[in-house]
Amino acid sequence: METCDMNQIIADIVSTMQYQIQSIDAAIHVHELPSCFGDREQVNQVFSNLVSNAIKYLDPDRKGSITISGHRDGKQSVFHVADNGIGIPDTQIDQIFEIFHRLNPQKSPGEGLGLSIVTRILERMNGSVHVTSEPGSGSTFVVRLPSGNQQSASENNDTKLKVKQLRA
Repeated sequence: METCDMNQIIADIVSTMQYQIQSIDAAIHVHELPSCFGDREQVNQVFSNLVSNAIKYLDPDRKGSITISGHRDGKQSVFHVADNGIGIPDTQIDQIFEIFHRLNPQKSPGEGLGLSIVTRILERMNGSVHVTSEPGSGSTFVVRLPSGNQQSASENNDTKLKVKQLRA
């Protein structure tokens, strides 16, 4: 676990997916993002999945747009991955996080594992994910992770020890 530079992680993901983004003529807007505290590789996997899904479920009848933004909320960093895609019907909102569930199995590739993996990864890092969506308008996935200003237990103990030494 470490402090993760989300601006760099998202830049790497967008760079990796640039061919897909250009081939469908979509636009990705990335705002300044706060850092978070987690496993860098797993954080990358979470956001790679969310951006990939946003690309996969864009509405082919309009120019695709994906916006990634974030802010601090107390001791948490909150990230939004919003798209103007096909959206998710209310009847499927809770199901999309279940293993093997796919929104449009006939129209899109995949095994239905991505969002269930995202959920498990975030739970292990004391984070969470939820979605708001409107069919025909798009979806916004909201990810919460501990903020990037965390100290490990040993660093925290070292800091307390130094404070005690200064007071003596």
